[in-house]
Amino acid sequence: MPEDSIFRHCNRAVTIGLGTSFPKLTVNVTSAVAGHTELAISNTFGSNIFFILGVTALIRRIPMSAETEISALVNLGAAVLLLVFALFRGVRMGRVKALTFSSVYVGYIVYAIKG
Repeated sequence: MPEDSIFRHCNRAVTIGLGTSFPKLTVNVTSAVAGHTELAISNTFGSNIFFILGVTALIRRIPMSAETEISALVNLGAAVLLLVFALFRGVRMGRVKALTFSSVYVGYIVYAIKG
């Protein structure tokens, strides 16, 4: 039956939606109860902005300048390096690595501002 197939697809979509939304809801409620409302607000805005940009990019290409692409690649590279350090070196980061990452980040910010 086609109706049964549509029902199953809708049921799966709702299940996936709930499964991805409950962790955010838990973080928001826990942080709000603990008095950290800024975390709840930033989590809500951040996930919604990411969703809106993602859906927009699926519908129509978002034009980007070369500087924006470089910025995205630098941020992605830094995130990957942090992940590698966290996975293969343990979760703790020493002072030298923290100073290195902070220096690179400050350099990147200066580069981004001055263009």
